[in-house]
Amino acid sequence: MAMVFYLIYTSTPRSPISREVLEEITAVSNKNNRRRGITGMLLGIENKFLQYLEGDEEEVMKLFEKIKSDPRH
Repeated sequence: MAMVFYLIYTSTPRSPISREVLEEITAVSNKNNRRRGITGMLLGIENKFLQYLEGDEEEVMKLFEKIKSDPRH
C-alpha cells in the first residue's frame, strides 16, 4: 500500500485576486488534480492563502513546482 504524501504551504498574492479569477483557478485545479490523483484544500484569509495538497509524492511535487512558478503569488 502506497503512503500518502502531503504538503502544506502559504502564499500571498502579488495583487488582489477577484472572485471570478479564484473560481477559474478552482475549476481548472479540480479538473487537473482529479486526473493526477491529488486532493487538498485551499483556504484564503484576508490577503493570504494556505493550501494543503495530498497524493502521490512525485505528482504533488510536480504540482508544487508549477505553483511556485505562478506569477500571481
